[in-house]
Amino acid sequence: CSQDIDADDTAAGSVSSTDPQGECHGHGKSLIAMARLALTSHEDANEALRYANLSLKSEIDDDRKMEAHILAGRSKIVMGKTEAAIDDFRQALDFHIGEATGEAHYHLAIALQAAGGDAHAIENHFEQALNMGMPLTSEAINALGEENVAVRRSANRQQWAEYERAQAASMQQRGGIMSGGGSSFDGNSVFASQQEDEYGAGEGAGASQLDMLAEGASQYDGSSVPDGEESGVEGLNPDLSGQGAASSRARTTSS
Repeated sequence: CSQDIDADDTAAGSVSSTDPQGECHGHGKSLIAMARLALTSHEDANEALRYANLSLKSEIDDDRKMEAHILAGRSKIVMGKTEAAIDDFRQALDFHIGEATGEAHYHLAIALQAAGGDAHAIENHFEQALNMGMPLTSEAINALGEENVAVRRSANRQQWAEYERAQAASMQQRGGIMSGGGSSFDGNSVFASQQEDEYGAGEGAGASQLDMLAEGASQYDGSSVPDGEESGVEGLNPDLSGQGAASSRARTTSS
């Protein structure tokens, strides 16, 4: 395929004259990508047309050829070459139905409108474009009317697609809440705070209580019952120390 590429294209650095035959297929796809980029992002129709024509000289499959013809036709529309663009769009439709067939019908309808073509043919191409999934546009609505079946179906598809996007966004947001995303909730911290409320100061308080009881036990000489201050029990639980004193007085009275 490198032999079919113009010498000025090689000199411009867009292709290499030494490219092996086996690389032409992948190189053609790259040229189509550059053509689309030049047309849609850089708004350079001349550069886009050059890349599209180069890709058509390489070994690419029918789907890529269809895409290249569409890009070439769109570039020619921008350059004011409407009749030449119509030829490219029709050549794109000569291939088997592919992923870009609807786009070819749509742009052919636009080109025929610009050239003052047959109204029936324009409507037919718009209808086929919409039936193949092309987005609904004001040009298609003006040509076909709001009550046209293809227009109504396309509008319903767009409304359904918008509904599904909204549902997906809602489910994603709901899923983030259910999984705890963005929440500082910590079940362990809640239970820990409940235990601290119930038992006072938590583990630190429990350890200090044991220390106080141990100290009271070490000071007990066995000859008398320690009071609350000596054992530290009064500080821990006044009711329990009071009950111990009352019990001692009861035993003394009964004896």
